[in-house]
Amino acid sequence: MSEPRSAPQSPYREAFLRHLQQKERRNWEDKIFYLPSDIRAWMNKKSPGEAVTNVVRLVSSFYDGDGFPKITADKCTKHQLVLAVLLHPDVNCGHLIDIFVRCNLSDNYLLLYADPKSRYNSIVEDLTKERPLLPRGYTQYDYKAVIDAFDEVRWAFCPASLELHMDTDFPSGPCILPFIHGVVINKKGGTANVRHYKIQEDVVESKELKKALESSKHKDPIFGLCYEFAIKSYVAGWEDIYKFESEAFRGVRTQEGVVKYLGEYHFREGGDTSPNHNIILEYGQQDLDEYLADTYPPVLNTEIIAFWEDLFKVAATLKSLHQFEYKGEDGKIQYYKG
Repeated sequence: MSEPRSAPQSPYREAFLRHLQQKERRNWEDKIFYLPSDIRAWMNKKSPGEAVTNVVRLVSSFYDGDGFPKITADKCTKHQLVLAVLLHPDVNCGHLIDIFVRCNLSDNYLLLYADPKSRYNSIVEDLTKERPLLPRGYTQYDYKAVIDAFDEVRWAFCPASLELHMDTDFPSGPCILPFIHGVVINKKGGTANVRHYKIQEDVVESKELKKALESSKHKDPIFGLCYEFAIKSYVAGWEDIYKFESEAFRGVRTQEGVVKYLGEYHFREGGDTSPNHNIILEYGQQDLDEYLADTYPPVLNTEIIAFWEDLFKVAATLKSLHQFEYKGEDGKIQYYKG
């Protein structure tokens, strides 16, 4: 059986690393991340003049060719992101992919943010038995160091994915939100803060969320086509306020004229620590009082008419909320009044 090289420097590995550099992105916190779709597209692509895909050539390059490889590319179909993490310069252990596949550490396992501890333990056990060589930078046979490097890098390949009306828990700390331009909108509230975010159009994969954000799409001079939205984050100790406002936003999300509720996510620590809650909302540049303070009074007839038409829309929305229509437990239409 052929033995994998400790630090494969094939042209295919170098081509992949160049691809990583080209596809590297940074969020508003300057954290590096990659889109899983960009990684898989390269893996499954055929280079000019090649009869097989890049991932086939890549996996074949891990072995000397004087025997049967420990793994073939078709076994890596569900492990392409795992392979990408192993190939990253900070890990540099692509030749260990067969062990990671054997221990069933798949892409979905990473993307679902499942706890990989048991998988990691199995990988270290198998590596300790087989004792493959490690590249420079590692103490030989220190497979725990490989796992530590892998665990640190993997987050860049699994940025948080957004869906319309999501209600998702993310692990606190290393999870990367693929947002750009995070700016505080106002600091009026004492229970929460509101930030304005942008996200590049191709980062949003959900068709439903794209449709909901369509009106906010614009061309940013630096990042190209982007959507924008607001996130209301609740400080620790205000769980009751969060629950009340979350239910309120959900309840009026189909109401015309009201800021749209797009979903929410939570960062959870271990143990009984209260999670950090974040509600995703349609972006509005100003409150009504801020708009009136910053806007000159209308002068021309057309301006006056337009102003009052817009103001009447606000009044109509408030009226509809005070007589809000909902379906009761018996299935009949009822109304909140107040």
